[in-house]
Amino acid sequence: MYRTVIFVFTAFLLQACAYRQGLAEVSYGTPEVVDIVHPRRDRSRWYIHWTSETLGERFFFLDTGYGNTTCDDDFIAELNVQTRGKIIIFGESGKTRATKAILPAFTLGGHQIERVVCTVRDLNSTSSIKDNRSFKISGVLGMDVLRNFRTRFHPDTAQMWLDHPDSGAPIKGGIKLGREYGFGLRATIRTHINERVRTLILDTGASITLANGNGLRLSETEKLTASVLQGSGTGKKKRSIQRYKIKQLGIHGLSLSSGILYDRRRGPFVLGLLGLNVLENYRHEYDWRTNRAIFTPIDRANIPLFESTTAQ
Repeated sequence: MYRTVIFVFTAFLLQACAYRQGLAEVSYGTPEVVDIVHPRRDRSRWYIHWTSETLGERFFFLDTGYGNTTCDDDFIAELNVQTRGKIIIFGESGKTRATKAILPAFTLGGHQIERVVCTVRDLNSTSSIKDNRSFKISGVLGMDVLRNFRTRFHPDTAQMWLDHPDSGAPIKGGIKLGREYGFGLRATIRTHINERVRTLILDTGASITLANGNGLRLSETEKLTASVLQGSGTGKKKRSIQRYKIKQLGIHGLSLSSGILYDRRRGPFVLGLLGLNVLENYRHEYDWRTNRAIFTPIDRANIPLFESTTAQ
């Protein structure tokens, strides 16, 4: 079974009547644990499961590689929420059209979250996020929500916490993060690949790590079979991409190990992705205000499978 990766580069075509996307609004409460799970159709990436009085029981893809939260069109229709505007999304599988909606206020992790302007499209046909047999995936939780919190991921216990941004002392050491192109919602992280350091998108939505192979001294003797990737877009196009086994792969400043790198050639202005094949080896704590993070090694991720007895 090959692994898939999500990459979304969104060009906003804002009309006068369109909703404007940005950070969500939060009324902070007492943090509560949010469960991280695998659906049976995707055992390599992270989803969150929680229940809200407003939204009911929901499953969202957990993706720091999405700047803006995305909602499945069936979810928006179920909520009877109005959509506005037009968006063209360019992804691994071509381009697709989308619109926007404002979610009603909901609770997540003990906090009330309001004015989430989500991108609306049919995830099942325009992405690698597929509905499970017994429940639907309602959307993708992105950085427009996560940046409001001091965020903690514990893959060894399959838990996530969204803490108040002022909780705890600021992270002054740890790993320094950047922001996409200096100002974007998505975070970047320096990644050690063989004897080089590349800046990649910090992407919990990718099961693999991708980088432009130019200058990375990828050895022909370490070439593996190519893999087929399907991501956002029409869903009809698939890309073949070369894989390499490399000796050094990891977060710059932390211990390195051998790993698999996907050689992604997408032009000089498209950043690569640091995925779960590296990130799942750590507990993560992010202070987005100071753009710093702490990564604590764990023995292994322990994400359980989840099956619902009834479909949403």
